[in-house]
Amino acid sequence: MKKKILVFHYARSYGGGDVFLESLLPELAPKYDLVLATVYPEHISAKLRDRNIVIPVYRIPLKNPLLLFGIFSFWSLLSKEKIDLVFVQDIALSLYVRFFQLFDRSLQQVLEITANFRHFKYKLPLARTLVSFFNRISQRQVAKFVCVSDYLVAALKIEGVAPSLIELIYNGVPVCDALSRPPGQKFRVGFIGRLSYEKGIDIYLEIAQKYQDRQDLAEFHVFGDGPMAGLVRQAEQQFPGLVIYHGFVKDVLRQHDLDLVIMPSRDEGLPYTALECMAYGIPLLAASAGGLPDLIKDGENGLLCRIGDVDGFACSLDRLAAEPGLRLALAERAGESVCNKFSLEKMLSSYERLFKDLLSLSQLS
Repeated sequence: MKKKILVFHYARSYGGGDVFLESLLPELAPKYDLVLATVYPEHISAKLRDRNIVIPVYRIPLKNPLLLFGIFSFWSLLSKEKIDLVFVQDIALSLYVRFFQLFDRSLQQVLEITANFRHFKYKLPLARTLVSFFNRISQRQVAKFVCVSDYLVAALKIEGVAPSLIELIYNGVPVCDALSRPPGQKFRVGFIGRLSYEKGIDIYLEIAQKYQDRQDLAEFHVFGDGPMAGLVRQAEQQFPGLVIYHGFVKDVLRQHDLDLVIMPSRDEGLPYTALECMAYGIPLLAASAGGLPDLIKDGENGLLCRIGDVDGFACSLDRLAAEPGLRLALAERAGESVCNKFSLEKMLSSYERLFKDLLSLSQLS
């Protein structure tokens, strides 16, 4: 009889967590009975249908004032489905599951850590303190904390999580051929991601502003949506032809010819956007934030700048625009990095091994 894994998903809009599940679930489906619980089922359910993945999907309403109904919904799910292991992608959802583990000691949990919750996930200091406190006192209820970068491993250790509970599994993407870029066009720079403070979209727009008197050199494209979309629209109106806002676009790198992607983030785990750029041979210019230095080695497979250093970003951009040979060398070595360390195959095999080991141990006990 197959073991049953519940994937507990939160994201309200399409992002890295969905890209991850689109890769992981087809790999697990032949080996395990899968169930998906999510706060926002609409977009992830559509993606599963597109991939012909047929699994039960439960909506768990956890936003106030529906919290009590969400508790009842989750309890009903656990009673009906007889779950062996819960895979969680959010620290708050993990604490929620830990409450139910008090009543079912056989239920195992694996928590994937993709961001440092101490930084931007919770705006109120009290919220961060409470999450940290409850995580510390209940950490032994988590079978494994899976971190996607060395940076997050270090952050968890600072939080007091026992090293024996931490597993490092890098995000991975398919190894693919580099995309070709038509010659002779204006240098096209891109920002891809959530339009939010932690992603540094305001810094990106400041970099673009440096080129308002040199619009013949570059144009700055923005792909994504989020709470700072209004700021992007304002910049597009203020600097027509220089800042170009596309909104949310699926498969950006294949749909738009970009010479360079800038990631001016204030914090990151190990972003799929960066990995996909490297796999497709698109040079990266990024901030030395969070897990980005785990991925990008300055001058080898990309360029790094200090967080918020607008002048440093502009200087590096000028250099990359003027030296196509440098862009080509960085892109080639970036593709090698994906192949050697951040491939989808490596990531999937690591998760398969982890789930197999944990479920085998539970069967023996």
